[in-house]
Amino acid sequence: MNILAASLEAMIRAVANLKTRPGVCLVDGNQPLPAKIHSRPVIKGDAKCLSIAAASIIAKCVRDQIMEGLDSSTPDTASRNTRDTPPPPTKKRSASWDHHPPIASPSEGSEN
Repeated sequence: MNILAASLEAMIRAVANLKTRPGVCLVDGNQPLPAKIHSRPVIKGDAKCLSIAAASIIAKCVRDQIMEGLDSSTPDTASRNTRDTPPPPTKKRSASWDHHPPIASPSEGSEN
């Protein structure tokens, strides 16, 4: 399975596990979800859609927390220094979003 197929499969599973079925799923890329899920691909979605950009940031933060946990449990792992930073255009765009309310982290237990 290639990375695109794995990503689409992960999105399908994530949507299947939601308590409330969304009316539409926005997908960052050029491929709709290949299932009975109404989806809309958005090319360069993180630059065009605030919700896609926010989801990308949350996913990267969760990934970083997982990697930090792996680092502390296995000090010899090669996962150190895997945290990436957004490219300069993303930093510039995100600075213009300061007027939006902060997003609660998963650890804050926001149930929506």
